Amino acid sequence: MAANVRIISSNVRGLNCPLKRGSVRWVLRRYSCDIGILLESKLEEVDREVVLSLWGRHQVKWISLPSIGHSGGYYHYFKFPSV
Repeated sequence: MAANVRIISSNVRGLNCPLKRGSVRWVLRRYSCDIGILLESKLEEVDREVVLSLWGRHQVKWISLPSIGHSGGYYHYFKFPSV
């Protein structure tokens, strides 16, 4: 039996703005993706607070590369399936 995996990848062009973060949160929750790749986050650090503000679940793992100055920033998360 094949598993269906939903992936979202987007150039978000900054997640510091509360309105932008809210829009990204809506998309992630609306489409209930399993893997999310957010490019150009412009965040120097992606911590648990940022992840939970976007995803809202505790069973999420993520990796990130910080922005340097006003450019870059890469954020990738994935959720664990319910057991």
